Amino acid sequence: MLVALFLAILVGLALGLLGGGGSMLSVAVLSFVLGMPPNAAITASLAHHGCGQHGDARTANAGAGLVSVRIGVVLGGAGMVGAFAVVAWHACSPRRYC
Repeated sequence: MLVALFLAILVGLALGLLGGGGSMLSVAVLSFVLGMPPNAAITASLAHHGCGQHGDARTANAGAGLVSVRIGVVLGGAGMVGAFAVVAWHACSPRRYC
């Protein structure tokens, strides 16, 4: 667990220095070091980075009036509808490629 904590700090430093790639690095740490299944590691990484970006946007940009909540709700809603539609289509599909 100490190795995972050290690698998580390295992922954070790499993300801060390079400006991107943290999700890919954290998925590798979660999968290979902690032994999570790949689908669970991807979900955990997305949830973690999504919450971090949300917090950053709320504190830094929303206070300056740079965030359009209406556009965010419309785009987020459209993305969720599309994601649920694809999952429903895949679940009902007679030929699954899982």
